[in-house]
Amino acid sequence: MPIRVVRRTSFVASLLVALPAAALGAQGGRTSTLVAGVADAETGQPLEGAEVILLGVHRLARANVMGEAVVAGVPQGPQRVRVRRLGYAPAEIDLAMSGDTTGAVFRLQRSVTQLSARVEADWMPPKMKEVGTPT
Repeated sequence: MPIRVVRRTSFVASLLVALPAAALGAQGGRTSTLVAGVADAETGQPLEGAEVILLGVHRLARANVMGEAVVAGVPQGPQRVRVRRLGYAPAEIDLAMSGDTTGAVFRLQRSVTQLSARVEADWMPPKMKEVGTPT
């Protein structure tokens, strides 16, 4: 099983790919199970709750407390996989699904996301009471 390391500015993903590049075609109705590990790139700590999304087949799984997400019944062949978690830069790769099980480990980089909110409220001093108009 060859090991391929993919590096981009927003993430680092280590992949275990079971098919050579020439054999990336669809595998005629056969399916595989994706087992994805998701961890913090700096600490190596598992990222519980990270979403692993297979874009072509519209499937999603969330990583458990050990950072593992499992998606069964994935058609063999190339699949586009996106992994994301709040506070981290998303990772997106093409993965060759093959055999009974295909594994991938994603190490996500922390990312600061600025959220903006505007709050409006009417304020009245606590000692003032609403006074009704006489009828």
